[in-house]
Amino acid sequence: MKPMASWVRRPRTDRGESIQIKWRIDGRWQCETFTDARLAAEFRTAVEVAGHQWPDGWVKGEGWRVSEPEPPRVTVEDVAMGPEGYFALQEKRMRRGKVKPYTVHRNRRTYELHLQGGVRRRNLRRAGDRGHQRLGR
Repeated sequence: MKPMASWVRRPRTDRGESIQIKWRIDGRWQCETFTDARLAAEFRTAVEVAGHQWPDGWVKGEGWRVSEPEPPRVTVEDVAMGPEGYFALQEKRMRRGKVKPYTVHRNRRTYELHLQGGVRRRNLRRAGDRGHQRLGR
C-alpha cells in the first residue's frame, strides 16, 4: 500500500499559513502549495485517487484546467451571404458606383457554382463525342 500524500503547514511572511501537499513520484518529491484548506484537501484526495500521480486536468501552480467555451462556428455561407457579408457589402459598393454590376454577378455566380456545390450541368462533351475535335486531325 502506498503512503498517503502528506499535508504540511507552512508559515508565510504575511503571518498567514500555507498548506503544502507533498508526495513522491519515482522517489522524487512533488508538492503543490495552497492557501485554502478546502482546495488542499480536494487536491490531496485527487492525488491519491490518481495513484500518487499528478491528477488529470491539474496545471501545476494554477489549479484545475478550465475548458474555454468554443467560439461559434463561422461558415463560408455566413461570411458571404449574411446581412453584413461580402455580397451585401458588394451590393452597397455597386449602388455607389465603386464596383461594376458584372463583377458582383460574376463573383456571386462563382460562389454558387463552386462553394455551394450547386454545379449546373451544361452541355459538357466527353472526349468520345462527335463534337470533340482532336488536334492534329
